Amino acid sequence: MNQNNYLDKLINMFNFNSSHQDNLNKHLLIILSMIFLMIVILLLPYAFDMQGIKHYLSIHNILEMFSVITASLIFAVGWTAYSDKLPANIIFLSILFFAVATLDISHILSYPGMPDFITPGSTEKAINFWLAGRSLAAFGLFIFSILSLNPMKNSYNHYILFFFMLILTVFLHWIFLFHEEILPHTFISGYGLTNFKIYTEYIIIGLNLITLLILWKRMKQPQPYHVSALFTAISVMAMSEFFFTLYTDITDVYSLAGHIYKVISYIFIYKVIFVTTVRQPYESLNDKDKKLLNQYNLINNITNTVPVRIFWKDKEGTYLGANKLFLEDAQLKSADEIIGKNDFEMPWGKTEGQLYRDDDMSVMNSGNSKINFEESQTDDKGNIISVLTSKVLLKDEDGKIIGLLGTYIDITKQRNTENELKKQKDILHHQAHHDSLTGLPNRLLFSDRLEQTIQKAKRNNSKIALLFIDLDHFKEINDSLGHDIGDEILKEVTYRLSETMRNEDTVARLGGDEFTVILEGLTQGQDASLIATKILENLAKAMHINDKVLYVSSSIGISIYPDDGVSAQDLLKYADSAMYKAKDEGRNNFQYYNSTMTELAFERVEMETSLRSALKNKEFVVYYQPQVNGITNKLIGMEALVRWQHPTMGLVSPAKFIPLAESTGLIVELDRYVMRTAMTQIVQWYKEGLTHGVLAMNLAVKQLQQKDFIPMLKELMQETNCKAEWIELEVTEGQIMTHPEDAIVKLKEISDLGIELAVDDFGTGYSSLAYLKRLPIDKLKIDQAFVRDLPDDEEDTGITKAVIALANSLNLKVIAEGVETKEQKDFLVENGCKKIQGYFYSKPIPADEFENILKNGF
Repeated sequence: MNQNNYLDKLINMFNFNSSHQDNLNKHLLIILSMIFLMIVILLLPYAFDMQGIKHYLSIHNILEMFSVITASLIFAVGWTAYSDKLPANIIFLSILFFAVATLDISHILSYPGMPDFITPGSTEKAINFWLAGRSLAAFGLFIFSILSLNPMKNSYNHYILFFFMLILTVFLHWIFLFHEEILPHTFISGYGLTNFKIYTEYIIIGLNLITLLILWKRMKQPQPYHVSALFTAISVMAMSEFFFTLYTDITDVYSLAGHIYKVISYIFIYKVIFVTTVRQPYESLNDKDKKLLNQYNLINNITNTVPVRIFWKDKEGTYLGANKLFLEDAQLKSADEIIGKNDFEMPWGKTEGQLYRDDDMSVMNSGNSKINFEESQTDDKGNIISVLTSKVLLKDEDGKIIGLLGTYIDITKQRNTENELKKQKDILHHQAHHDSLTGLPNRLLFSDRLEQTIQKAKRNNSKIALLFIDLDHFKEINDSLGHDIGDEILKEVTYRLSETMRNEDTVARLGGDEFTVILEGLTQGQDASLIATKILENLAKAMHINDKVLYVSSSIGISIYPDDGVSAQDLLKYADSAMYKAKDEGRNNFQYYNSTMTELAFERVEMETSLRSALKNKEFVVYYQPQVNGITNKLIGMEALVRWQHPTMGLVSPAKFIPLAESTGLIVELDRYVMRTAMTQIVQWYKEGLTHGVLAMNLAVKQLQQKDFIPMLKELMQETNCKAEWIELEVTEGQIMTHPEDAIVKLKEISDLGIELAVDDFGTGYSSLAYLKRLPIDKLKIDQAFVRDLPDDEEDTGITKAVIALANSLNLKVIAEGVETKEQKDFLVENGCKKIQGYFYSKPIPADEFENILKNGF
């Protein structure tokens, strides 16, 4: 114990690395013991006289064969254990001892008393092989100590090194066996060792001491290999060489001691090679196995502890394992029971099993993991549960998919709680934003809707109407019949208002008997009067409440965005003010906040009534405007234009009644009246031999939207005997682009009848060239807005030329309307537009006047 402490202090004094501590203590004791033994041998009395040891040759050969076997093992173990991770110096030392083992065998065979080995044996011949082996070993150990600890870069280098050692060994044998005379003498019989031999041994000892110094420094660093064992081997080898400088006879005690020390040094070198190439990797592998086992136990403990179901499968969808919770769901007791099974053999049955397998295969075939997706499962009681599932791909070292790892957690309670909370939240949200009696939006939700509608109107550059509705004398009903009756009336009012409105409109109850309506997407403020009139009419109808027949009228105030205001607060305030104005006007009416608007609204109502009467009384007449070839000045067609011959107001401008007809839907009936009248007229002209070209008629978009339009058109052509090639239908650019896809379908049906189609007012809308190419049109009509300032306005001339060029590129005809001067006509003709329509030739005229043109020309 005390000796070990002393050695520990010695080790610490020289700052050796702690990784050498355990082995260094033991090896220092061995070195000290060998030194002690060497001193004892040297101090033996008559040591020099101890010659001619009995059976020395046998003892020598046994010791040398042991050395040869040990050297061969050094080579065999190092060579066999070669890998791309083994340090280069270990490979070098192993191959070096192949040469050393070969030289030692030759030393044995050359020893005096042995049979001839190619040439007669002798002491000097044996010493030559001996010195070569010792020199090679000493030099090799020196090289070993300074070589890099990194593996060989080229896997063929160890073959090259072996071949070199083989050549060197053959060369030395050739010298020692056949040309011994060229070498200095190493032994003289009767005299002993020569100076050459002794000095050579001292050089070997010196080389060993240098190597020991290098290893001494290396032991101050972490242990790369068994340095302390190698240190011991070289120390003993140096002592061995020292003995071989002392003997005078090859059979004396010093020679015997040298051979024993040599064997011991070889054993320690073998230990270095064995520990580095076999024991250390084995112990490392054993440590890794223990770590792997610990990791496996830890992972197994974790997977069985976490509150998540875990399973893993191979590429065929067969289970390879699962954790405890998953096994419980699968009604299995141990992981061994699930290995090798598939989903069809599990409790969830074939239907769900097929779904799980298909999903697993989809994940593996796609190469994409699925994380946190929700799916349904059936538990052992047949209940449907919700689970949050993840499926992650398992891959080998090459990145190839070998299976998948799946996890899922039962979130049924969580989902049920979330659904219940959402339901409660929705109820609370609805209660906070809706009237409890009628279910309509309350003031809070109404304000939000109004703000959103204002923002939308800003983007779309449209108008909004806000209607403020108050029931007339509702307080008297409540006071006389009770609040229960009043509540039923409010519910009935809610129902009637909702039935009157469009889906995009908002009806709200502000409180008491006050209701509001938000009308969006209006083109003009007067349009609100139509809805207001319907509301008044619907609310004024009898209400059957609890076996009572009640009548309730209302007063409505209307404000318009942006005409009256741009904020929600102002619009509501102005509509409220207009509602009180309606009360003052006698109730059961509507009023605009702007008095002018109210007048226009009433005028509009009167106009609509007159318009309906005009259709019934056939007050509309058709005028015709010529279409002329600008080069030949010959008639090529005409456009049918409707006029209203009012019995008291005279001829009413289309600008006043056409927009009203479109907004009320009366345009459909009016269009059909014009088409029937015009088609009947041209058929009559053709019968009379009056050639007039093509009849152009305007077609409203609402007409196109009618399901019976195409059948009606066919029937009308058949009824009037009008041929398809005699007529042309004009649709405005803006109307087409409202619903372009629907328009393309309907226009294609018209074109299939053989009727030509023209785009009217071209250039004033927002046509997409992509859609224009798809439309089955035959002609573009340049709007009069671009013709009016020709040829002086540069912008108009550029646009007109562009339209003409576009028509030519699309193989379309082109005609200009609104041509009033010769300069306009000449400009158009010069630039490729030959077809002209406008006051330059004639304004729209009645049929009898147009017949005169047909007969006599212009």
